Amino acid sequence: MTTSKKNSKYFQDIRRFHRILAPIMLLPLLLTAITGSFIRSLIWQAKEMRLTGY
Repeated sequence: MTTSKKNSKYFQDIRRFHRILAPIMLLPLLLTAITGSFIRSLIWQAKEMRLTGY
């Protein structure tokens, strides 16, 4: 096998591995965005309650 064919196989393996891992690596970003928005809304509601006297 020539060097270029070995490199081609290597990069194909890396692409396949990346295709599997990329969605899994996005999960923490998605969870951070969701929980951050939820916590921000809770803080905003707490401030509103304090200002209105509830």
